[in-house]
Amino acid sequence: MRDSNFTPLKIILSLTLFLFFIFPLISAVEVSMDSSFSQGETMLAKFSGNFIDQITRENVFFYRGHVQIPIVYDVVKIADEFYVYALLIGKTKGNYSVSVEGVRYMKATQIVDDDIISNFTISNETAIFSVNPGALVAEGDFSVGLQNLQDRKITISINDDSPSIDSQTSLELKSGEKKNVFFNVGENAVKGIVNIDFSSEGFSYSLPVYLDANKT
Repeated sequence: MRDSNFTPLKIILSLTLFLFFIFPLISAVEVSMDSSFSQGETMLAKFSGNFIDQITRENVFFYRGHVQIPIVYDVVKIADEFYVYALLIGKTKGNYSVSVEGVRYMKATQIVDDDIISNFTISNETAIFSVNPGALVAEGDFSVGLQNLQDRKITISINDDSPSIDSQTSLELKSGEKKNVFFNVGENAVKGIVNIDFSSEGFSYSLPVYLDANKT
């Protein structure tokens, strides 16, 4: 016999309460990153959460499968978020992960230090170009390194969303060539995040830059 008190409304309320309590546990730290990258591409991951400890280079590890691998990477703090970027040059097709370990953060009302792991894959395609650094804090004028990863000459378009930054609008690179693009920061620059977009042949990278106007 069906329980008359077990109504659809009670089911909905129970499910709502369950999600209310479980959701903070799931979303204690949010990781924003693509799930797949081309070979040689600059990988970028943004970690957002209520961190007790700072994320430093010593806390970040990269794995292929379950094996730790060497890789060129760095950590940049912008506002209350941490950006981890890595140069995937020399990394072949396969399954990878980035792991933040030994960092305390809030999970609901508890302080925990569980590993923060985000998986990604590298495809068998080669990126058009790489960007280094993949995120930065600018206390004044700065430069960004670009490398052509193709076997032909390419032209990279450069665009930014801030009137405070001035630079060239395009850069031509021969096969394998590396060049620095220089950015001039105006005296009236406003403190905050700007994005600089690099694009070529349908491939693009958006570089987050924090302008520290107090030190410009």
